[in-house]
Amino acid sequence: MKITPIYQFKNILFFFIGILILSSCSPKNKNLLFITGKEKLAKEPVTVIQGDQNIASTSQRIQAGNILAIKNLQSTVQLTGERGAVNTGQLEIQTFLVENDGTVNIPVLGKLKLIGMTRVEAEKFLEDQYKEKLLKDPIIDINITNAKVTFLGEFVSQTNVLLTKDQTHLVELLGTVGGLNARANKKKIKIIRGDLENPTIIIANLSDINSLSDKRLILQNNDIIYAEPVGLFRSSDRLIGVNTILQTLLAAVNAYIIINNISK
Repeated sequence: MKITPIYQFKNILFFFIGILILSSCSPKNKNLLFITGKEKLAKEPVTVIQGDQNIASTSQRIQAGNILAIKNLQSTVQLTGERGAVNTGQLEIQTFLVENDGTVNIPVLGKLKLIGMTRVEAEKFLEDQYKEKLLKDPIIDINITNAKVTFLGEFVSQTNVLLTKDQTHLVELLGTVGGLNARANKKKIKIIRGDLENPTIIIANLSDINSLSDKRLILQNNDIIYAEPVGLFRSSDRLIGVNTILQTLLAAVNAYIIINNISK
């Protein structure tokens, strides 16, 4: 049987259609992050789909890796037992790393376990320790200088944001990252919290005004906030790959036709 140019073109066309079909069958969630398979459980304005169902804490708790800025508001006597510079009007601030075992090595006081305490609890604890060993009626102030959260996905800006106060609601920081973009699924904002080996996962429906009053959306140190695209844009992402294949194959078909016409 003689193979004609038309026959060859049909074979190329069928090959091209087969590639498109295979491309369209790619996993629909391949571009999504942090999929648990429990997302359908989210029925309320805020739903905990995995982990601790009774999240009560709204204040930051000290974690390993935190850097604590500690100062005595009562006087210029340093926390090391030395006296600060005279007539500067400035209070001495010391910074301390929370070690992996949850302890902080503070001069004079030694190693103290602060992990799991809120800022207020740790302040009261250190005041009692300093009263016993160094200072008279100290007023201790503690700040966690590196507490942060991470925004990923369909936000205008994907970035890390420092938490500058004890209680920061998710909505407060949306303005910092420029808000959600046009692709975002506002009904499925995911917060991943705590131990990454067994995290607590929260889904917030920001289209429901009742989510504003939910204390579970008060962010904690090292929270990951992820906004996935709505289904329409997930489909369009798959089509981008198909479109690339389409353009390449059309270019090959055009080249074949041109070469075939020249060779006649």
